[in-house]
Amino acid sequence: LCEEGFAYFSNVWNFNDTVIVLCSTSGNVLRLVEWEETEVSRVLLSLSIICVYFKILFYLRAFETSGPLVSMIIQIWKDMQSLVGIIALVIIGFSQAFWLLSEVDSDLPFSSIQDSFLNSYSFMLGGYDPTAFDGAPLQAWATFLSVVFMLVMNLLLLNLLIALMGNSYTVVQEK
Repeated sequence: LCEEGFAYFSNVWNFNDTVIVLCSTSGNVLRLVEWEETEVSRVLLSLSIICVYFKILFYLRAFETSGPLVSMIIQIWKDMQSLVGIIALVIIGFSQAFWLLSEVDSDLPFSSIQDSFLNSYSFMLGGYDPTAFDGAPLQAWATFLSVVFMLVMNLLLLNLLIALMGNSYTVVQEK
């Protein structure tokens, strides 16, 4: 029974349908019980609506023009799951380092662990702020670490992602 359940949920479309049913049912039941919108019901219903629109991709597979694109999206996601884990580890590691270097000053963008993670993610996407560590006790070291982070993320890992996507594209085209 456990193997059958795992096989059922390993299909992205079955998992998506389950999330839709659970989130929309829970969110609406919560709205009825409380007789008003709550933050939890809004979160559940917002997740449900995103999954409903994602479900449209399932139906787009039937068309000649959009079918290969949907297959490519799914193949790319399957191929890059381990890379996403590696990227997450690098972001978490550097964000904690930036937080440790900035926690003494609450005005710095890395002064809390949440802000540090969000700003590290922004750094990864090219949102580098050269003044981010102004006033930090170890400003030069923090700036050096941010340059190393940008090099690792942008040059190595994101180029690896592009290479994986190219390989996935080739696999889908062959099918």
